[in-house]
Amino acid sequence: MKKILLIGDSIRIGYCDAVRDALKDICEVGFPGDNCRFAEYVFCNLPGWKRECFPDSVPDVVHWNAGLWDTCHFSDTEPITPPDFYAHYIEKISLLCERLFPGAKIIFASTTPVRADMYGENPTQKNDEIVRYNEIAVQIARRHGFGIDDLHAAAAAFPKEYYSDAVHLNTPAGKAAMANAVLRSVCGAIGIDCPRIPQPNE
Repeated sequence: MKKILLIGDSIRIGYCDAVRDALKDICEVGFPGDNCRFAEYVFCNLPGWKRECFPDSVPDVVHWNAGLWDTCHFSDTEPITPPDFYAHYIEKISLLCERLFPGAKIIFASTTPVRADMYGENPTQKNDEIVRYNEIAVQIARRHGFGIDDLHAAAAAFPKEYYSDAVHLNTPAGKAAMANAVLRSVCGAIGIDCPRIPQPNE
């Protein structure tokens, strides 16, 4: 049975159970119990998450993201992770993935946009910064030969009703749509038929 590891923040927490359930008879899907947060945190904790999810084997696919927390402002005028620091840690994560997961298909998932029209007066993320950070990460990931799952483009086409708040896609429709986007990416990476999760009204 093929093995898939999902790494990411609260966006990943929103879709990981649906991906696992959709592939339960086809693949073993693992993911940390932890919110994987920002790039530095991913780098520091990735070996432990590998031991948590697949202690005795290497997954066939590693689908990972870091970016939404990195672009957070947290009551400051600048994101918590400066762009050059973000690039530094995306590079370090990429090298670590190559060491921890030899032979695996490694996929970087771009960070999803936020809904500015659902924020209050003090948005914690800005879409122009998310786009900039995605460009940084995608350039590094491609240099390492990783696949790219453009979740940013997928979510940008979703209606407002898919969002549970300005940041998260945790409505039933949003979860299904995000899970289907991830399923297309990971199933394509290992050449298996991709199941589809129906929308709630189907």
